Amino acid sequence: MHRYTPHQLLHLPHLIASRLAPIYTTSGLRSFAVGSLGIFIPIYILRLLQVQFPGISLSLQLTGVFLYFALMRVTILLSTIPASRFLSRFGVRASIVIGNTLLLFHLLALVFAEDYFYLLLPASILVGILVPFYWIPYHLVFVEEGSRKRFGHEIGGIRVVEQIAGALAPLFGGFVITSFGFSTLLLCSLILVFISTLPSFFLAEHVLKLKHPSLGIVRDFFERRFRKSVFSFFGAGAENAVEGIVWPLFFFLAIESYLTLGFLTSVVFFISLLTCWIAGIFADTKKNINIFRIGSILHAALWIAKALTRSLGALFGLDIVSKLSQNFMWMPFDVMVYQEALQYEPFEYLILRELAISFAHLMTILFLAGALTLGFPLQTGFFVAAVGALCVLLIGEKNVKSTS
Repeated sequence: MHRYTPHQLLHLPHLIASRLAPIYTTSGLRSFAVGSLGIFIPIYILRLLQVQFPGISLSLQLTGVFLYFALMRVTILLSTIPASRFLSRFGVRASIVIGNTLLLFHLLALVFAEDYFYLLLPASILVGILVPFYWIPYHLVFVEEGSRKRFGHEIGGIRVVEQIAGALAPLFGGFVITSFGFSTLLLCSLILVFISTLPSFFLAEHVLKLKHPSLGIVRDFFERRFRKSVFSFFGAGAENAVEGIVWPLFFFLAIESYLTLGFLTSVVFFISLLTCWIAGIFADTKKNINIFRIGSILHAALWIAKALTRSLGALFGLDIVSKLSQNFMWMPFDVMVYQEALQYEPFEYLILRELAISFAHLMTILFLAGALTLGFPLQTGFFVAAVGALCVLLIGEKNVKSTS
């Protein structure tokens, strides 16, 4: 394995080539903007529901939060094909600009939802529409512009950028919310999202054509050649739903402090930087599959441990280890997704990925909403996340067979 000097590791000159520099810059700024409030959005919606419906139980209020995100995922499912057709016609740059513009309007809706509660509805729909407009071209840039033999290095590089931003952002967000309120934080994020859009104008353009009709892409869900990939994406969607919605709600209800939540989240992200770059290097080696298996199994075991733990200190410790381990799951996962995309039609494969992840995300949210109304605790989601982390392994098993 090639060994890198400290200078290379710190400055990443071999990674941030001119072709990828715009997406690195856009993603870093956007990660800070979204990361400063992302972990707080489920809590913000919960607080709005508590003000609007003070008489209902906490479980019903939490169900309301889940329904907000369920609507978002339904919107993603409905808008992915139209967004892909827009991308096919107008290109990567226009699609990312539209995605970030929709994000600006989403944040504005959240700002005014404090006074006009009904704006949560368009806020949820807007974020659902922006997801395929931004994330499908984001992944396409890596598939089309990245080096097939160095996907791990390139993904590792952007993950370092994103995690540095993600580590600083929650602490900043918690401080702003505590000192000035959530609306001020949303306005700060608005400005950063606008600035993050500017580098995307320097992205190389690609000719992208959908070679199959919309029904053909949906039919891929049931094709044997995509079966393991689809179930792997289902696992990713389930785990992401719990990580992004259930865990912040659970941890906040335990500590009830925005600043503490932001500080602890920043600490966890900083520590996870230790494995982020290492995982990217290993993802380009023959040890990729073994690292992927260990990372996924360990991550699943940590979710189960979180579900069974009652000590706040122990939960924080488990979350640190979890963030360290998940890099060894998600980094090889992304590399395998990009490599598999190149074996088929990359554009249509990434559309299938987005649809599968969003479908599983939606099913997970609806399942947990039902579980809450039946009296099951919030930690039920942790077991779902553990199953999801194990399902993610299926794409690795497919990769082993295809290379053997």
